[in-house]
Amino acid sequence: MKIVAVLVLLLIVAVVPSAGDTVRIATWNIEHLGSPGRGFGGGYGAGPLPLRTDGELGLIAALIASLDIDILCIQEAAVTEIIDGRRVSRELDIISDGLGPCWEYRIGSDSDGVPDYGTTGNMQNAILWNTASVRAQAVGDFPLPNVSIGGSYTFDRLPLVGYFETLGGERAGNDFVVVVVHLASGQDNDENHLVAMVMIERNLTSFLSELSVRESDRIILGDFNDNPYLTDTAGNPVYSDLMYRYMEWKGYTNLIGPDIGFTRMNDGLDSVIDHILVNGSAARHLAARSVMKHKPRDLAAWRTVYSDHLPLVFELAVSPDDDVD
Repeated sequence: MKIVAVLVLLLIVAVVPSAGDTVRIATWNIEHLGSPGRGFGGGYGAGPLPLRTDGELGLIAALIASLDIDILCIQEAAVTEIIDGRRVSRELDIISDGLGPCWEYRIGSDSDGVPDYGTTGNMQNAILWNTASVRAQAVGDFPLPNVSIGGSYTFDRLPLVGYFETLGGERAGNDFVVVVVHLASGQDNDENHLVAMVMIERNLTSFLSELSVRESDRIILGDFNDNPYLTDTAGNPVYSDLMYRYMEWKGYTNLIGPDIGFTRMNDGLDSVIDHILVNGSAARHLAARSVMKHKPRDLAAWRTVYSDHLPLVFELAVSPDDDVD
């Protein structure tokens, strides 16, 4: 089955550097990659859906290549085994092999470090990257306490932190930190999400020091399970935006605005729960304050192979002096 896709580019500024001057970073909840439970919720391609075939995993690799992504921050990838102490995903192995010999990935762990194979609880965050474009200086689990607030744990899976440096620039490569998150399910868990983000923001510097990393350019992205733009019929917000106001106070800008339309295919196509928070230091290196959303024409057909979420892509300058205002 061939799926024809349309790329939607939401421009906030008009200046976009030429290809090769930028590194492309994406976040994507890939929906139960390697674990049962695909097709839960929503009227577009709702399940139950089977595990992806090897051919479908090849289509996912082709999509990543077509979007020219250098770093893909993934939510919901299952650990399938551990080899020589390294967590492995069979599905990510096939996808990275399809992308070519320069691709590597790391996948996170449960809070107790023991994956529960073959269950939905085994899904983790992961980072997949092209070693021809970026160098991974450090990648590790962010061992925050997974406390219960309002009846839900703060993290559906522990955050995964990656420290990267771009390659190929005329000057020294631009380095930055990405924090991949998947906050507690349920868009009404406002207090839960706020507590989770406060823990991330307040503990990130000390955690990076444990990795021997001193880096001020920081990006927090992933599935927040939180929609600050949803309004009722009277135009009043349905959920609190306190988490986003807190992060704005801490110097972060959300690249995902209300004009994105939707990032997850719920029945009403009004779910904006995937977000990209960029702090002021990293924002200086944004190639453009824009996000590209990959929007397929046939949502139901898309979901049977790909996901109920859509990939979101943005760009950073390769060299630290290549800032674009």
